[in-house]
Amino acid sequence: MKIILFLFFISTTLIGFSQVTIVERYSTVDYTSDTLVLDVSQSNKEYSDYGLISVYFDLTNSGVQRDIIVTRKIIDVPTGWSDLICWGTGCYDPLGAEVFTTPLPATTTETDGTTYELKPQINPNDVVGSGHYRYYIVDVDDNNRIDSVDLVFNFGIANINDISESVSFSVSPNPASNNVFINVDSSLEMDFKIVDVLGNIVQEDVIYNSKKVDVSNYRNGLYFITLSSKDRSFVTRKMIVKH
Repeated sequence: MKIILFLFFISTTLIGFSQVTIVERYSTVDYTSDTLVLDVSQSNKEYSDYGLISVYFDLTNSGVQRDIIVTRKIIDVPTGWSDLICWGTGCYDPLGAEVFTTPLPATTTETDGTTYELKPQINPNDVVGSGHYRYYIVDVDDNNRIDSVDLVFNFGIANINDISESVSFSVSPNPASNNVFINVDSSLEMDFKIVDVLGNIVQEDVIYNSKKVDVSNYRNGLYFITLSSKDRSFVTRKMIVKH
């Protein structure tokens, strides 16, 4: 899918005091200097149709006139993920950069209480994991970071109940330190993979009814085991390794 980037320089002069208000549009919850945690399943319709998920923040302030740009910083994301940042009428591709700042807008004067749309767009590229992004609201004149909002994007993790479960399986012991046994209630041969919380594939193989997996060399932490069949049905379970 091709994503068309709108390379328009935009006017984002906001009027405000020393802080801005950053509200998630649909919940109307204020996330200024806070973190929005978003859980998205692999079967999400927007992701299936467009290959990405959009998050809508409305940014407002009032008082002193100033020009605003946005700096996006990656705190931690799985390998293979990509993102866009839409600010005003422009959508920009950071091209994988850890820190990216939107282009300098043209200067215009806005009335008190002007609201602009800040729209991060996340594409996990089918990699299960959790990504953490931070968006700084920056005053152009003095390069001062006025405020920020964090986005924690969980893909295929938290909403496991939303995943189509045509088969089921158990993982034991859990937590595990040496060996873990995967038992599937299906007579079909299935593919399985184990990924860490950053989306890195730790192990992948095929399984028929049951399998013993050596986790003695795994680092302590949370992992996700996903089984998939030829008809593309899949199910995921969490596994904890603790030595």
